[in-house]
Amino acid sequence: DPLWSRGLGDVYKRQGEAGATITLTEPGNPTPYTTTVNDLGQWSITLTPRAANAETLTAIATDAAGNNSGPDTVVVDYGIDTTPPPIPVIVQVNDNTGPNLGPVSDGGFTNETLPVVSGTAAAGTIIRVYDNGAFVGSTTSDATTGNWSLTLSSPLGEGPHSLSATATSSAGVESIAGNAISFTVDFTPPAQPVVDPSNGQTLVGTAEANAFVDISIGGNSPVTVQADGAGNWSYTPV
Repeated sequence: DPLWSRGLGDVYKRQGEAGATITLTEPGNPTPYTTTVNDLGQWSITLTPRAANAETLTAIATDAAGNNSGPDTVVVDYGIDTTPPPIPVIVQVNDNTGPNLGPVSDGGFTNETLPVVSGTAAAGTIIRVYDNGAFVGSTTSDATTGNWSLTLSSPLGEGPHSLSATATSSAGVESIAGNAISFTVDFTPPAQPVVDPSNGQTLVGTAEANAFVDISIGGNSPVTVQADGAGNWSYTPV
């Protein structure tokens, strides 16, 4: 069997019939590489660009009479660990803009356009955060704990968002995206709520869906209720 060896992007076969033509193919490249075996039975081919790690290369020798050898293959191995790191987890998306501060719930609403995204991952991995599949920022997980935090640098637009994250090892292998946290950025003030005629016991009305309604009765402290998904709200004084 022919003997192969490789360099950085170079593939060599040290044995061959002098004068034979070597045809080398690689996956995804429609144009094969060719060269001629020298008088010492040696040949070399430089691949441009370099072959990918774990790629299988195939070579065939053709002599002057047109006879083809059987194919010989080699798997490119640069000694790179191609195992992706564990999938990172987004633990929290934090709202730092009042009036509602703290974690944004999955499926919730926020007026924060530059939230802080934090989570856990394998220690010392590069964390890339994506919004609806588009890259929005990166950071590195702690070398000991694996915890990570990223404050987005470009404001999120008003509307729905879905943040997910990947981890990339020191060898440059990226994991698939982990769990996504979805929420809606809303910084447009809601329309004025409507209070329906009251029976003296229960206040009812309508407002923007899921909006918080502050109710003041006489000189008492305001009470806050939340409208439902259809915009209906009610409050019964105690």
